[in-house]
Amino acid sequence: MQQCHQTTSLATAKTLVAKSHSDVLHLINHFSDTELFTPAHFDWTGNASVGNYCQTVTAIHYDWAVQQLGRHMETISIQEAR
Repeated sequence: MQQCHQTTSLATAKTLVAKSHSDVLHLINHFSDTELFTPAHFDWTGNASVGNYCQTVTAIHYDWAVQQLGRHMETISIQEAR
């Protein structure tokens, strides 16, 4: 994935993230509250709830991505200062 987007512009990246986020929310909205928040409601979730997976693929992943972007911006700033 990283190699794939090395040359992706910021504008394109923002568009891709917005589309992906919209798609994920659309999928999440198909679940009832019971399906989302009941641990082991679906066999494939083990002892977790679908909501746990949703949190991982949205908020936690977005937090990680923002941290990565921050580190990248620091690297760019350091390189430009040289």
